Amino acid sequence: MHDMRDALDPVVQAARRLPSPNESRTVMFIAATDRSGTSSAAASFAVRAEAGAGRAVWLIDLDFGSDTLHTAFQTSPWSAAGPLSRAYDASLGKAPIYTVSPDRPSRPGGNGMAKLLSVHQVGGSRLLVSRFRRERLAPDQRFQFRDSPAWWPALRASADWIVVDAPAISRSGAGLSVARHMDGVVLVLAANFTPADDAVTLRKAVEARGGTVIGAILNRT
Repeated sequence: MHDMRDALDPVVQAARRLPSPNESRTVMFIAATDRSGTSSAAASFAVRAEAGAGRAVWLIDLDFGSDTLHTAFQTSPWSAAGPLSRAYDASLGKAPIYTVSPDRPSRPGGNGMAKLLSVHQVGGSRLLVSRFRRERLAPDQRFQFRDSPAWWPALRASADWIVVDAPAISRSGAGLSVARHMDGVVLVLAANFTPADDAVTLRKAVEARGGTVIGAILNRT
């Protein structure tokens, strides 16, 4: 992952102008295909936004099979922000944003689907990074992302920013399924290989699911 903070000030400023309830804003970064730099853009935006935040900034990784963001904040350049805290339950007392099948305690003393999604505080900052705890699943259990409409308002109540890193739509529909909960969606396009048609298709797909595209990043990193 790359540090793109210096290039994202215009995106942060545009996002701050978005109308939103409770002065809490949800912004999602999404690409048409993998290797477009979506995680770099989302992490850079979240760190930049945290600098002026009065409440928490949640950085949500919707790619439950990768742990990209959690891993990234343990390595350079993001590790300079401080060590990650222990895991805190991110369910907020609402229905989880995933399903597990078969649904049963995943290990002795476990409790099925509960508490698989955690957040970790970055150093002494207000930034919280999510992680899906796959190691708590039994070998025969499988997980799948799902929308949970009650979870997003609960999250807004405690955060200034919710920054969502969505997997590419060529691989997963997770980002599209939550597009309607976002105040703004930023498309991430790889300058060297994202065709213009893919960008148009991505925009239309987001808008068809109730999302509002507020701009695009042409990533040359």
